[in-house]
Amino acid sequence: MSDTDRISQYYRKKLEQHELTPEEWVAVRYAVIKHTLIAAATTVSLGTSAFFYARSRSWSRMQSLAFASAGNFVGLSVGGVIAMESGMKTVENRLQGSGSELLYLMDRYS
Repeated sequence: MSDTDRISQYYRKKLEQHELTPEEWVAVRYAVIKHTLIAAATTVSLGTSAFFYARSRSWSRMQSLAFASAGNFVGLSVGGVIAMESGMKTVENRLQGSGSELLYLMDRYS
C-alpha cells in the first residue's frame, strides 16, 4: 500500500467519524434539499418527455414503457451528477471562511 493510499484512507476515516457542527449541518442540509430537487426535476422531465415521445409514435405499450424507463434512468444519472457537483460547491461556498473542519477534510480527501 503506497503512502498516498494510507493518507487517503486516514482522511476518509476522519471524514466518516466527523461530527457536524450546527453551521455545517445547515450547509449540508441546504445543499441536499436544493440539489436533490434538481435531480428529481431532471428525472421527471426527461422521463415524461420520453414517455410522451414514445406515445406519439405508433409503438406498443411495452415499447413506450421501455422508452420512458430509459428516459428516467438517463434523467436520474444526469441529474445526480449535476446535483452532486453543484451540491459540493454549495457546501464549500457556504462554509468558506468559517474555519470548518468538514471543509478541510473534504479538501484533503478529494
